[in-house]
Amino acid sequence: MPEPGIVETATTALLRWVGGAGLSARQGPPSGDTKSDGKGAKPADVHVWLTALLPEQGMRPTTGLEPVRFRMRFLLATARADDVAALDRLLSATTTGPHRPVFDEVPAHVWQSSGVPARPAFYVDVPGRLDRPAPATPRVTAPLRIETVPLRPLSGVVLGPRDTPLAGMRVESADRTEVTYTGADGTFVLDGLPADRPARLRLSGRGLRFHHTVTADAASPAVIRCEIKEA
Repeated sequence: MPEPGIVETATTALLRWVGGAGLSARQGPPSGDTKSDGKGAKPADVHVWLTALLPEQGMRPTTGLEPVRFRMRFLLATARADDVAALDRLLSATTTGPHRPVFDEVPAHVWQSSGVPARPAFYVDVPGRLDRPAPATPRVTAPLRIETVPLRPLSGVVLGPRDTPLAGMRVESADRTEVTYTGADGTFVLDGLPADRPARLRLSGRGLRFHHTVTADAASPAVIRCEIKEA
């Protein structure tokens, strides 16, 4: 059988707490059934009814693996509207027990939906916590291997219409790990690009934005021409 969940566990503990106060308890809304069931079992003195799941007071949005915190709100009501003795025993139990009473007004529709007249009752809030499972970390089964990639510097010049040097152009690698700007003569240098593959560049500035690829065996410095008219 599956292990009981957090709500079931809290409900069972609350029923046990009511029993510890010398009162019989039944789970669910007040039913008004104050007669024996014909098998010798006496009617319950108190009904314990889970009415709401509420956010924890002062709770901040959770991120990552932080637990989810909330409150389970139970209504504790006597089976009979005139049973003040059972109500007194319940209230006395809250002064020494783990549950503090919450004296909020019980809406009229609660009694109407249960088909019983209104009666003295109070709430008890039980804290709840759901821990988020940590993701399993795969086991390392092979020794650590470090692969190095040979790097090369890439120098070039950016020219505009009529081979005019374009100064102040931003030149960056496609993965944005290397960034520089062209000088007054349109030249630039990127220090660390992979030597075994083409260099894909992004260029922007002066109203221009375009891409350019420099092959691994291209002559140095690479000449990048932009024939697009400036905006």
